[in-house]
Amino acid sequence: MSQWAERLDDRFVRIHRAYLINIGHVSSWTPTQVTVQDRVLDISRTYRGSVAARFVG
Repeated sequence: MSQWAERLDDRFVRIHRAYLINIGHVSSWTPTQVTVQDRVLDISRTYRGSVAARFVG
């Protein structure tokens, strides 16, 4: 997964060790979860800071 994260551009963000998401498909987010289409995915504690920076900043 780390190799994919390095290869993909800034449209993608890692939210969990098992999930990389395209931020263009996020319909809503909280500090602990994102909704991509109909799926609610948890943001792991490890990635919460970097995910928040992408959505706020």
